[in-house]
Amino acid sequence: MSGIDGLVSQSQYLSLGITSLVQQVANEQKSASEAATAQLEKLGGEGGKERKLGKHIVGEQVDAATA
Repeated sequence: MSGIDGLVSQSQYLSLGITSLVQQVANEQKSASEAATAQLEKLGGEGGKERKLGKHIVGEQVDAATA
């Protein structure tokens, strides 16, 4: 029985590790999104179309990373 328990424990450990990596990537993507949005605001000032397009493109990348 201890062999099965060990495998279950390893499986849970790997699952937590994978979940942690996915969350880290999503957070990095979100940070990149925020940085890109800030840069667009600096460059565009009141340029609403460019800012909206940039947010849309970066937002899709964040959604894809968290899916």
